[in-house]
Amino acid sequence: MIVKQNAPQLWGVFVFYNFIDIIFNIKYADMKFIILLLLFALQGYSQKTNFYEEDTKVNLFAFIGQKISIEEFDPNLDNKKTIIEIDKNTGDTVTSVKTSYSMDRAFIAKYKVIQPVFNNLKQDTISFAVYDHYGTPEFAEFDNVIIYISAYN
Repeated sequence: MIVKQNAPQLWGVFVFYNFIDIIFNIKYADMKFIILLLLFALQGYSQKTNFYEEDTKVNLFAFIGQKISIEEFDPNLDNKKTIIEIDKNTGDTVTSVKTSYSMDRAFIAKYKVIQPVFNNLKQDTISFAVYDHYGTPEFAEFDNVIIYISAYN
């Protein structure tokens, strides 16, 4: 009698877990199919797509670049600026020297432009200054990177 009373309860639990297992397996199988379908679709898409965009009103350039060199320099080497002003009250010439100090490490980076991504640089190599407050820039450890730069005068 105890067996008969417990049997329907065990059967119900067994059916419930099998139902959940079947639902999970169907969803998992469908997900595998959808993921494979998307991978094949995206593979063909990425081979045919050019990600280049241009907007010359924006002072920004992005490109895929290959590292040629990154060399550190002292940003405080030429940090004194002489300013000559004329005092408005007396008409005397006042000369002042302003000194600025950079607390960043500074580098000159040189990269070969493999492919422009945003706005065309119209050159095959580029050199630019990099300032990093925390040490060496992290992109320096990779040979190929996507770099965003702005022109600064």
